[in-house]
Amino acid sequence: MPEKFVCNLCGGVEFAPFVKIAPLGRQIVRCQSCSLAVVYPKDESFLTLDDEDRAQREVKYDNMRDIAEETGKHDEAMINLEESIRKVHFASRKDKIAQHLSSGRLLDVGCGRGFFLRNFVDSPFDCYGIEPRHRISREAADRVGDERIFCGTLKEAGFQDGRFDVVTMINLIEHLPLPRETLEEANRIMKVGALLFIETPNVGSLIAAGLKTKWHAFHEPEHHYFFSKETLSAMLAKTGFSVIETENGSKLFSVRYCLYRLGWYQEGLRRGLERILAGSKLMEATVKIPQFDELIVLAKKARSVP
Repeated sequence: MPEKFVCNLCGGVEFAPFVKIAPLGRQIVRCQSCSLAVVYPKDESFLTLDDEDRAQREVKYDNMRDIAEETGKHDEAMINLEESIRKVHFASRKDKIAQHLSSGRLLDVGCGRGFFLRNFVDSPFDCYGIEPRHRISREAADRVGDERIFCGTLKEAGFQDGRFDVVTMINLIEHLPLPRETLEEANRIMKVGALLFIETPNVGSLIAAGLKTKWHAFHEPEHHYFFSKETLSAMLAKTGFSVIETENGSKLFSVRYCLYRLGWYQEGLRRGLERILAGSKLMEATVKIPQFDELIVLAKKARSVP
C-alpha cells in the first residue's frame, strides 16, 4: 500500500484485505496493528468538508441523493411522513443521556434535519447543532431555531474551550474522513467530565460477520470507517475519553417504513403487503426493532488532549 495510507487510529501502515464490495467498486481493509476497518483506496469522498466551500458540499449532497434515489433508497415524501415517529425514536436517545445528566449545554454534531434535537427544545438542556449541508441545516433550523444551528463543520464553528456538557454524534463517525481529529476537536470544546454519545454500525457484530459482503453498512458510499466495540473504545481512549457504557441500538419504525425498506430487497413482496394493508391503521403502527449490529457508546471526557 502507498506509504501515505496511514491508520487513523494507531498510525500503522500495514493493512490486509477484509471485504470487497463489487457493486460499489470499493474494498475495505483492516489495519494489521489495531484492526480498524477502512475503505481503500481513499477517493474524493475522503475530502474533508473543511476543504470544501458551500457549493462543493451541495454538489456532493446532490450526487449522493441522486444515487440513493436511483436505487430507491431516498424518498423525501417518506421522510416527511415519518417525522413524528423519528421524534419518538430519538426520544429514547434523549432518555439515555438524561440518565447521566439532567441539564447543560448540548451539541449534536451532524444534526441532519434536527429530529433528535427537537426533543430538547423547551427542556433544561440548551441545545445546538452543526450540519454542513445548507438545505438540510435549514430544515434543522426550522425545527429548533435559527440561533441553534450552525451550517458548517465542527472545525469551522470554532467553539471556545470547555463550552459543552454533552456532545452527540449519531450515525456520524463512520462518515468522517478523519474521525480521530474530529474527536480531538470535540474533546477541546467539552468540559472535563462532559458526556459523549456515539451511535454507529458495529462491524464486530455477529450480524456483520454473518452477512459479510451483504451487510448494509458496507454498501453506504459515504461510510469510510467501520468500528467495532474494541476499535471505537481504543480511539476514544487516545482522544481523552473514558467509556462508561456500551449497548446495542434499537430503532423505532412504522409498518409503512418497514415495508418501504423491504422494497429495497423484495419489491414484489412489498407491493403485495401494501395492497393487503392499504387503508388500515396497521400502516401507522410502530415497531421497535433491535439493532444487534448497531453500537451505542457513552463516554466521559477524562482528560484534555494536546
